[in-house]
Amino acid sequence: MNVENLTEIKSGFLNFYSNSIGAPLLIAFEMEDETDCCLLQKTLNRVIKRYPYFSTQLVWKDGDVYLAPNDNPMVVENSDKMRELGSKETGFHLLEVHAFGHFIYLHVHHGIMDGNGFMPFMRTLLYCYLCDYYGRDFKVQGVNLPDSPIDPGEYDEPFGDDYYPSGDEPKSKITENRFELPEFAAPEKEKQCYYTHITFPMKRFVSIMKKQDSSPAILLSILMSQAIERVHPEHEGEIVTNLVWNFRNEINMKNTHNYCVSGVALTYSDRIKRMPLELQGTCFRGMTFAQTRESDAYRIANGLIALRKKCEQTGSYAGKLSVLSFLDKVKANTFPLSYTGQMALGECEKKIRDMYIMPTGTYVFGIEVASVNDSLSIDMQKNRDVSVYEDALCDILGENSIPYSRQKTVHVVFPETNNSMVMRAKEQR
Repeated sequence: MNVENLTEIKSGFLNFYSNSIGAPLLIAFEMEDETDCCLLQKTLNRVIKRYPYFSTQLVWKDGDVYLAPNDNPMVVENSDKMRELGSKETGFHLLEVHAFGHFIYLHVHHGIMDGNGFMPFMRTLLYCYLCDYYGRDFKVQGVNLPDSPIDPGEYDEPFGDDYYPSGDEPKSKITENRFELPEFAAPEKEKQCYYTHITFPMKRFVSIMKKQDSSPAILLSILMSQAIERVHPEHEGEIVTNLVWNFRNEINMKNTHNYCVSGVALTYSDRIKRMPLELQGTCFRGMTFAQTRESDAYRIANGLIALRKKCEQTGSYAGKLSVLSFLDKVKANTFPLSYTGQMALGECEKKIRDMYIMPTGTYVFGIEVASVNDSLSIDMQKNRDVSVYEDALCDILGENSIPYSRQKTVHVVFPETNNSMVMRAKEQR
């Protein structure tokens, strides 16, 4: 085991030191043709060398956990089952790749990256695999090749030791009176993961989106808010989308792989819901602009740096868990929505049928948005097998002439927790 060059956990600390923040993440790609695991293994062996910061392991030392380089092989298994991250069966890696049938699966810990930080790796892996699989060089722009130089900025630490400048712009006022979805107010220990996948044809969706002065994330936020309104017309509190915001550009760290996201509150108020749909989009866009300034990014980053330093003062893993215990009571009301962006793989996207993003998230309710091969899709994550919101959303899609395809809800069991990973690290010390 490589325990040299231990790295203190900084940007990903919320994901390592709390069980209430999502840690494991499963991303699945449905391919046009059956996968070749041997070829995928050869591709991964080449690609992971370009992204050494994803070849890591947890190390326990002096009562705390650290990240360390991991020289163990990263083995691709011909299986549709996830292996436990940080365990012997994955070589103690925090990323594992497996494939089965027409699917390629990437199972990774959110503490070592976020969606935008992971996207370059996914694009390189899929592009190289597809070029080798079909014996041709597909035309594509902006994809790192295995021998591409590593930009030092990929290692940038968003929440390091130094604070960012404090701006003069006041924080935008957002509501604290948020509606909580009653169907998902589950007991703390109930950590189930159910996912419903809905796909839209991209061209038709974008055409409708532009007429509503929206982006994909904003239009879906509005439609989901309408669905919640329809299920609970007499609800108390305001329906709020917690739109995930990647603020790399605002803090001048556009290439970092490290966790660098926060949330923007989009409030579906009584005033907005009485407006025409196109004006609702304009209002949501305005809320987004008002909360995504450089000063907002600095304020959020400084708050996270201060919280991390407070954790560090305890000097132990147990102490950090105690400091962050308040997160067990924090709920992402009403729902989070995340859209990392398009895969943008050019010609070879035609060889990818669909993309699924399945986080453990808050274990309550959330939406992940993906885009590949001329389609847009959402994965609705829930901690109970309840379908009222999908039903309402699909009704609204039909009323707005937005075509869609809805798949059967699936139950996914993740094999690891943060606690099990830490226990494994202790066993290996």
